[in-house]
Amino acid sequence: MTWSGVIAEWVQGDTAYISSVFSWNLQKTYMRCVFYKSAGYKVRVGGQNVVMNPSMFKEFDSSEEVDALKYHNPDAVFTSRGCIRNCSFCLVPKLEGGLRELDDWEVKPIICDNNLLACSQAHFDKVIDRLLEKRLTGIDFNQGLDARILTDHHAQRFAELPNDTIIRLAWDNIDTERLYMSAFNRLIDAGIRRNQIRTYVLIGYKDTPEDALYRLEKIR
Repeated sequence: MTWSGVIAEWVQGDTAYISSVFSWNLQKTYMRCVFYKSAGYKVRVGGQNVVMNPSMFKEFDSSEEVDALKYHNPDAVFTSRGCIRNCSFCLVPKLEGGLRELDDWEVKPIICDNNLLACSQAHFDKVIDRLLEKRLTGIDFNQGLDARILTDHHAQRFAELPNDTIIRLAWDNIDTERLYMSAFNRLIDAGIRRNQIRTYVLIGYKDTPEDALYRLEKIR
């Protein structure tokens, strides 16, 4: 379950495809496009990095969205796209819009939904049931679950999964401490082990160093 390193590239016929996620790879992404173009390939490029810097990639084809996730990690999948939130630090609302549940998906162990817990209970249960049916191990809810809306039902269903499952929460703001701790304790009460729970901590966005250190120490 190895990630591409945030740039994925592959060739099909006479076309080279490049998908880039994070801004620190902006120059490298551009240079890979130039390399393939100079080698005689048509170049199609996309991903968050490209969407946010369209002028830099105007000489290449970025007109159509390509399902690049399997090239970033073949064990990763989306079961929904979009999000109910409109966080100003996040690109999801700009790229994907509101939350929509997918009717079907290939069952894989790395779940990359932007806000799985905002989906209907029926969809959430379908995700858990299909993971159980496939008897997968090494399951990883990878994107940071919305601790503010994690319920007892969510926690109890997570507890049905193998005990190597990783549950990743997100604690973006010190003001949501009570909601974060409530979600953490729900998971523990449902039987999730502490070493299964990981937390993403957003640092440097409308906080102070003291706020960030407090959250990190609280989690530790």
